[in-house]
Amino acid sequence: MTRTIACPENTDLLAFAAGDHASPVVRSHVDACPRCLRAVRRLRVEIGCLRSSLGPEPRGPSPALALPKASSGG
Repeated sequence: MTRTIACPENTDLLAFAAGDHASPVVRSHVDACPRCLRAVRRLRVEIGCLRSSLGPEPRGPSPALALPKASSGG
């Protein structure tokens, strides 16, 4: 009997494709799942295109691209 493991969320695959730290579970799943491997490869191509269209990489985070910090409530 083959055990079916749910595919990671798209956000996890995107983070993995972008080179962010991925959990060992995501890494091993992508290695074993042809569908997720294709998705990661496609995302890497898309990320490469986006990065190249932006020009040279800035030397630090751009204030315009920074995500707003979550409020601590109150």
